[in-house]
Amino acid sequence: MKDIKLKAAQFQMDCGDEELPILFGYYNPSDRYWNGFANPYLDRANRDAWIAFSKIFYEGDVAKEMETIEPQWIDGKYLYYFGGGYTWHERSI
Repeated sequence: MKDIKLKAAQFQMDCGDEELPILFGYYNPSDRYWNGFANPYLDRANRDAWIAFSKIFYEGDVAKEMETIEPQWIDGKYLYYFGGGYTWHERSI
């Protein structure tokens, strides 16, 4: 069980397309960015919404790769780590 006190935020994939969905998630204040991009943790509903969108928007195995991300028990909830390789940016709430 991890207890790292995540902070709430909104995230959007950084693809230069404002039509991409905005997702609610969390970030770890001590590991907020990877290469300048946000490191979001998503709950199951936001994870599933992003994967469903990805199956339409992206070609290849991107959505299949995302489906392999395992949940982690953090701060009393199961969350999926979507940072460290995806180009997310944090949006103001």
